[in-house]
Amino acid sequence: MYLFLLIKILFVVYCFYSYVSKLRKFSDHDPKGPSVLPVLGNLHQLGKSPHITLMNMTKTYGDVFKFWMGDVSIKFKTQHLQSLAITIKTLVSARDERWYHNRKLVANSFTKTKLRSTVAVMEKQSELFISMMSQFQKSGEPFSPMKYCKKYALNIIFSIVFADEIPYEEGVDEGRLGMLVGWIDQIFKVGGAGSLFDYITIIQPLFYGFKKFVIGTEMDPVYNFVAKIYDEHFETLDRNNPRDLLDVLIIDSEGKDRHGVIAVSIDFLLAGTDTSATTIEWFLLFMANNPDVQEKIGKELKEVVGVNGNVTLANRNNTPYLVAAIKETLRVRPVGPFGLPRQTRESILLNDQVFIPKGAQILINFYGLAHSEKHWSEPEKFQPERFMGASNEEKHADFYLPFSAGPRNCVGMNLANDELYLAISNIMSNFVVSSFDGKPIYDVEEYGLTIKPQPFLLKLDKRI
Repeated sequence: MYLFLLIKILFVVYCFYSYVSKLRKFSDHDPKGPSVLPVLGNLHQLGKSPHITLMNMTKTYGDVFKFWMGDVSIKFKTQHLQSLAITIKTLVSARDERWYHNRKLVANSFTKTKLRSTVAVMEKQSELFISMMSQFQKSGEPFSPMKYCKKYALNIIFSIVFADEIPYEEGVDEGRLGMLVGWIDQIFKVGGAGSLFDYITIIQPLFYGFKKFVIGTEMDPVYNFVAKIYDEHFETLDRNNPRDLLDVLIIDSEGKDRHGVIAVSIDFLLAGTDTSATTIEWFLLFMANNPDVQEKIGKELKEVVGVNGNVTLANRNNTPYLVAAIKETLRVRPVGPFGLPRQTRESILLNDQVFIPKGAQILINFYGLAHSEKHWSEPEKFQPERFMGASNEEKHADFYLPFSAGPRNCVGMNLANDELYLAISNIMSNFVVSSFDGKPIYDVEEYGLTIKPQPFLLKLDKRI
């Protein structure tokens, strides 16, 4: 009886403290934000599409505003990036010296080892991708692109990081691919949705302890998968002839940072697979829904490489409309709507108007930036022409940021752009894609750490 009463009293005190702390002001220039509730903060306002909800809030609270996610105060930003001194143990979450070291090591390794010639790897995987699609085109069967796009992107990462690949003879629902796709999708789904336990500090120790030691986390199977590859690489390592990025990382760590090397490898596996694969999916959807754009791309490619010609990276400068269409896909559906959270290392006054204290968490709404009517004419319309010409490129440079910006932008940005171009250009050179049932494909995204299209089916016709 007394214990129950004590718990009730403590909970009331906690709610009161939670509410008062959320009302605390740091300065007269604090960012505005919606009214808060005790404990929950503003979590109840997010809805099923947080990137759109938060974009719409800028109309009321401005381009920089405060939003409480449970006990965590987030400053959302939907404007041109200022010069912020920010930092947030791997390439994704490491801090300061460790991050700089990992970043430099990975960037240098692309040049130092050539990573088994990444261009040759991408060209090979592109050819295999087209060959697989040709089977659907010849049979007339509906083509569901999701898992095949993932196989293409995953094999490129496998080749670069692990000197391995998943054979195209292996079905997309079986073997390593079947396992990995399921695991990766679950990680991105859970990571994007979050839970109350992620934001309410009083119950976090119990929740995370139970999850870690009793039921396990979504990351466990992927960690164990990569750990097995690490151990095999360590046993067969030739320090004078690194086979792949994993060997480079093991050599650099002198074999003393097994966990850290595995974590960096997982970064590549997750980010490098899901983002590129999803972008290809979105591109195919937009082509099916915009046949006029697709026809222009087909004509451009025909002039450059002929009918069903093989497209290489050397052709990129001669296919400006295709490049613009890829950029427009990344604008209309930026795969990572928020990117990753950052934390201010010092207090800052933005534009002499908005104060952000040291230690504040910041999320940039890249989706909102790409859909702002202040910066884009008819932002919801798929219009590659907005990226045609040097003047347009310069005009949109500050608001087109699909790979983030600054020193913590995507380390694999150039790799991603190359693999997107090779896959998409050769698909467009060989096929005309359309909705399998003849109706426009539903293009409202499914929210997660990445925003994905709903599953859809395509009809593939040979381009002539």
